[in-house]
Amino acid sequence: MRTRRAFLALALAGLASGAALAQRDIVPDTNISKDPFAWALFTYDGESDVNLKGEPGAEDASAWMADADAAISFPVCTNSQIAFLAGGGFRWTRFEFDKIPGVGNYDVYTITVPIDVVYSGLKRWTFWANVTPGLFSDLDGLTSDDYRTQAHGMVMFDALEGLALSLGVSYDRVFGEDQLYPLGGVVWTVTPEWQLRIILPQPAVVYAPTRRLAFFAEARPAGGLWNIRDSLDGEDYDLSLKTWQVGGGMEFAVVEHVWVHLAGGMDVNREYEIQRSSRSLLESEADDAWFARAGLVLR
Repeated sequence: MRTRRAFLALALAGLASGAALAQRDIVPDTNISKDPFAWALFTYDGESDVNLKGEPGAEDASAWMADADAAISFPVCTNSQIAFLAGGGFRWTRFEFDKIPGVGNYDVYTITVPIDVVYSGLKRWTFWANVTPGLFSDLDGLTSDDYRTQAHGMVMFDALEGLALSLGVSYDRVFGEDQLYPLGGVVWTVTPEWQLRIILPQPAVVYAPTRRLAFFAEARPAGGLWNIRDSLDGEDYDLSLKTWQVGGGMEFAVVEHVWVHLAGGMDVNREYEIQRSSRSLLESEADDAWFARAGLVLR
């Protein structure tokens, strides 16, 4: 049985951007494609009304956002039992707020350097650990608050042919704050065409009628947290996005190793916050909005 590196991103945080999961090729003749080692994706979220907490009179407030995400991971040193991987990630996110007093538009950046170790020297067991130092900032006057280190770990067990169990823990910002939360679940390859991923925090169903075409439905956290400098008072604030993307899409191979990714759905349970210890510029909930995502994936 082979082990493979798979990204949550995220991404898909934005893995995404961030967190990663190790999944398995435990059915030799499956149509389910290999996990990506690189991608470049663009996401657009439609405009939605913003409900300002404590300010019921601001009925016309609205917001929209766009996101461009690219990442790559490659083996640095490998043998039959252990693999060391390293890479890089870059994410640009544009927030535009309309008719919200004291709040403008923001460009924020996420620059990460994921480092992974995968050990598969024990029969049916695989151990995965990740450390990802990164910069989460508008790049205006960098301070120590712009830097964070994320971490993830997981243990995987091949219970039966076509059935893998996993359990782990993650510390990252995909829920809109620095948060420790559990990873894991079940990956069940029901048939060569169908795979059920009951995996937290990104459950999914994948249908691959051929080795060059796949359809999927999923839910994923798509939040983030960045340090920004306000242009008016010159103070540093935390810009937080909390949201879930629920939808589906397809991927198809155009040439060997290069796949087109198309997806869409609804951005739900979205909240925006801009605050510091002594002052809050924005604390709001946004109505659900549609999103569309497109790009290239390398396998």
